[in-house]
Amino acid sequence: MGEPMKFGETEVTPYSRSTTVLIPGDAGGLVWSRPGGVIVKQSDGTEVDLLIRDATRIAQITLLAIGLLGGLTAWLFLGRKN
Repeated sequence: MGEPMKFGETEVTPYSRSTTVLIPGDAGGLVWSRPGGVIVKQSDGTEVDLLIRDATRIAQITLLAIGLLGGLTAWLFLGRKN
């Protein structure tokens, strides 16, 4: 959770999601943080969770899928020469 910010009567708190991969027997690892969303608290006590879409992650997965499909297609059509 991030630091809450006040805008008039509204309080907004950002948060992120992370994936951690630790290497056994080593002091290092991998941490992948990505935006999660914001929690908005109104003065009347209502609380809303607004999710943030990670457009970069969606683009990376799309490009990876296109590359895999292109490689598979090329292997099927060009790799089977007699």
